[in-house]
Amino acid sequence: MKENHLDRKCALYLRVSTDQQALDGESLEEQEERLRAFCKTRNWKIVKVYREEGKSGKDTNRPQFQEMLQDIREGKIDTVVVKKIDRLSRSILDFEKTYNFFIEHNVDLVSLQENFDTTTAIGRAVIRIVLVFAQLEREQTSERTIDVLEYRAKQGLWNGGYPPLGYDIDDEKGLVVNKKEAAIVRMIFEKYLDLASYKKVANYLNKLGLRTKVFVSRRGKKQGGKLYSNTTIARILKDHLYIGKVKYKDKIYQGVHQPIIDEDLFNKAQEIIELNRISTSSIKRRPKYDFLLEGLVRCGVCKSIMSPRWATSKGTRYFYYECTSVGHRGKTACSVRSIPARALEEVVLKKITQISQNEILLQKILKEANSKSKKELEKLEKEKVILNLRISQVKAKGKALVDKLLEMGDEYSRFIKEEMKEAEKELKELEEQLLQIKTKIEQSRNYLINKEVVKEAFQYFNKIFNDLNPKERKYLLRLLIKEIIFTRERILIDFFEVPSVEEIVKSSPDPVSFHQRIEWLRRRDSNPQPSG
Repeated sequence: MKENHLDRKCALYLRVSTDQQALDGESLEEQEERLRAFCKTRNWKIVKVYREEGKSGKDTNRPQFQEMLQDIREGKIDTVVVKKIDRLSRSILDFEKTYNFFIEHNVDLVSLQENFDTTTAIGRAVIRIVLVFAQLEREQTSERTIDVLEYRAKQGLWNGGYPPLGYDIDDEKGLVVNKKEAAIVRMIFEKYLDLASYKKVANYLNKLGLRTKVFVSRRGKKQGGKLYSNTTIARILKDHLYIGKVKYKDKIYQGVHQPIIDEDLFNKAQEIIELNRISTSSIKRRPKYDFLLEGLVRCGVCKSIMSPRWATSKGTRYFYYECTSVGHRGKTACSVRSIPARALEEVVLKKITQISQNEILLQKILKEANSKSKKELEKLEKEKVILNLRISQVKAKGKALVDKLLEMGDEYSRFIKEEMKEAEKELKELEEQLLQIKTKIEQSRNYLINKEVVKEAFQYFNKIFNDLNPKERKYLLRLLIKEIIFTRERILIDFFEVPSVEEIVKSSPDPVSFHQRIEWLRRRDSNPQPSG
C-alpha cells in the first residue's frame, strides 16, 4: 500500500438508502462533513466525492460505486474513505470482493466508525478478521452448491472453471474438441511415456515454443500463454477429462464430451506416475525437520514464494528454501534458486532475539515514534483546552449580542445581526477545528498503544520461544513477521509494526556485518553434519 501519505489521492464514498434519509447522522451531508474533517487532519488530498443517494447496499450495482471502481482501474484514486463499512456494501461477500479489488490495485481503505485503516498494520489485521467471517459465509454457500455440482457430474457435464487445453467451450454443446490443442495433449501423454518426468516434458514443450492455453476470462481479461511447468503437465496427465469422463470428488462419471486420447494411453501414463511416486517416496517423504519460516519467505527477484525442500546425498540430508519458479521450470527460471534453511532461520531468530533482549535497541526502534506521538498528544490536548475556552467565549459573545439586540430594538439591529453572523461563522470554524483535534488525539493514543503491544510481543517471544512445540513456534513467528525477502545480495525481514531488518542491522552494535554472517552460514551449511 502507499507509504507517502501526503501524496494520497483520496475518494470519499457516501451512500444513503431511501429509508435512511430521514435518520439522524446518516445524511450525505453529514457523512461528507465527517470524512472531509478526517482527511484534513491527515493532510490528504480529496480528488473526488461519490454521492450515492437512495441506493441500497444489498449489491454493488450502483452507478457511483461502479464509477469509483473504474477510476481506481485508471489509477485516479489510491485511498477510499467511508464513514462505515456498510456504506460500501451490506453483503460481506461483496465487501470481500471489493476489498480484494482494492488490494489488486494498491488502494487503501479507511472506515471511521469501525476505526480501522489499512494504511496501518493494525487496520490490516482487523480487516483480516472481517474476512474470516466472509470465509465462513462463503463456505456455507459452497455447501449449498455441492448437490448441484454432483448432479451435473452424474449427468456427464463439465462443472466449469478455466477452459482445459484441448477443448473450447460452447454455450450450447459444452466442451468441444480444439483440434490444434488436442494434438498438443496427445504429445504430452506420448512424451511422458518416453521421458517419465513432468519437468522434462515441460522443457520439451517450451523449447518447441509452445505455451499454455490462451483464453479470455469472464471479466474480459486475457489469461494463459505462459511457459509450461511441471505442475501444468501433472494436472493434464491426471485429468480424466481427456478420456471423455468427468471427476467429482473421488468419483468418476462418464462424460458427454468427446475424448481426446484413449484409455490405454491414459492408464499407461498413470502407471508411470505411480511408479515414480513409489520409487521417490522414501527420499522425498517429508523428513522430521521443522521449516519455521514456511510460507513467509519470498524470492526478491521473481517474487515467487520460496518453499521448503530437502535432498539426500551420501547419507546426509540437506534442507533449504527453494524459489518455486526454479522447482517448476528448472534452474534457469530464476537466479536466486535456494538458501540453506538453517542459515536463514538462524539469522531471523538471531535478529528477533537481539531485539527482544537488547532493551537499548528495542527502545531505539520505538523511542522516536513514541516520543513524537507523546509530544503531539500533549500539544493536541493543550489545543483542545484552548479551543474549548474560545468556543465558550464565542458562545458567551453570541448570547450578549442577542441580549443587546433585545434591549436596543430595531434601530441598531442591522449592525448587531452582522456581528452575530461573524460570531456564528467563528463558532462553526472553532467547532470544526475541535472535531479535527479530537480525531488526531484518538489516532495518537491508538498509535502509542500499538507500539507498547509491539514491545511486549518481542519480549514475550524471547521468554517462551524455546518452550514451544514446532507448530506453536511457527504460529508465533507469523504474529511478528509479515514477510522475508531473499536475494543473493540481501535478506530483508519485514516485521508488522517495526522497521525492516536492514534498518535494524544498520543501527545494530553487532560488529559482525550482516552479509559476512550470511556468507559464513552459507559455507557452514554447504557441508552439514549428518542429522541424528
